[in-house]
Amino acid sequence: MSFVWTEFLATGNEKMDAQRRKLIEEMNYFFTAITEEKAEKEVERMFTFLDGFVTGMFFVEESMLRSGNYPEFARHKAQHDFFRKSYANMRNEYELRGVTDTLISDLHKKIFVWLLNHITKEDMQWVSFIKNKESK
Repeated sequence: MSFVWTEFLATGNEKMDAQRRKLIEEMNYFFTAITEEKAEKEVERMFTFLDGFVTGMFFVEESMLRSGNYPEFARHKAQHDFFRKSYANMRNEYELRGVTDTLISDLHKKIFVWLLNHITKEDMQWVSFIKNKESK
């Protein structure tokens, strides 16, 4: 299953959109590695990418929402905090046990699916808010 960038996912913020395009590219690369049974070799690379993505993307997004007075900021940030904790737990599991089939599955299902759902549902709410605010 590969993912495709569409303009529906666009935020209007070029830096953020570039980060999201890169996320989709990396997810597709990892999914291909899973189907070719090469995922074990790609786990460290994925964690390295996600370390930067989670830190950078969430920081940019939260800063923008805070400065834009997004009324659902606290709820949205709580979702990011939940993800950060889940991701940190998975990263720690990797550091302790190395690559396992469960880790590969969780990385794909829990991390990538969460991010895609968050981007396509939750983030589209603030995108709409920001665009409406800017059009007034």
